[in-house]
Amino acid sequence: MDQPISWPAGVDPRSGSVYLANPMTSKAESPALIADVGGTYTRLGILTAAGPAHVKVGENAASANLIVLLESYLQTVPASDHPTRGAIAVASPVTGDWVEMTNLNWRFSITDLKSRLKLDPLRVINDFMALALALPHLTADAVVQIGGGKAARGGAVAVVGPGTGLGVSGLLPCDGAHVPITGEGGHVSLAAHDEEEDRVLEWFRRRYGRVSAERVLSGQGLVDLYHCLCGRPLAGGPFRGSYTGNFFLFSWGNSGRYRPHPGRAGRRVPCRRHSAPRARYACILTVSRAV
Repeated sequence: MDQPISWPAGVDPRSGSVYLANPMTSKAESPALIADVGGTYTRLGILTAAGPAHVKVGENAASANLIVLLESYLQTVPASDHPTRGAIAVASPVTGDWVEMTNLNWRFSITDLKSRLKLDPLRVINDFMALALALPHLTADAVVQIGGGKAARGGAVAVVGPGTGLGVSGLLPCDGAHVPITGEGGHVSLAAHDEEEDRVLEWFRRRYGRVSAERVLSGQGLVDLYHCLCGRPLAGGPFRGSYTGNFFLFSWGNSGRYRPHPGRAGRRVPCRRHSAPRARYACILTVSRAV
């Protein structure tokens, strides 16, 4: 991708709320709490006029719930940077005031969180919707092209990322803007491509019953793959390539497909352009163009 992506604001299809391109730094406003709450770790920071500050990463298991974790973190922030507003991304569907984490035994009320932390406004959205909304701010040195072709500027974009679970999201063009989409695409059933993958999925079915994409393409999934294969070449890569290619077909992400690397901001991530995941991904896309 040669140039930074430049899309207008998006709109939440459920609430109709407009997400500005960069709402947290639109003016010289007060400091803001920013947080990325995953299934295992939470990344925290304060957005100031000078940029992010007081960045910390904490293990969720060390706190009883989200409010305890946030209150403990805010006690370490100097009074001069104490936030009065906030934006929190959570690894969970956000469909109303009550939020229940998908892979973590945490639940909370957004209204209660806003009151306890004295943050106004406070926005809580799905973590992969947050990633999708961040895509327009990527610059050329922040992305690596895999394969041939050229991204169609202003088209749809897909986001896929494994972690404690498997998150998916994207941006769809709509009336000159882009609408962020969110869902639980990591819980779709995972299909096998060949006999070896059939045997792997059968091992997972015997252990868990139904096998979702997240069951294999996640942190615990990698551990299970190791036990399943007992030292044989890891099959997770081709599975990942198949799933990503299929998700591309579903979302028609012709402006790009992005694999986020949480916690690696500012670092260049090595990418094998001729790996097994890439080969499987290319195969699916080649077939799709011929159909």
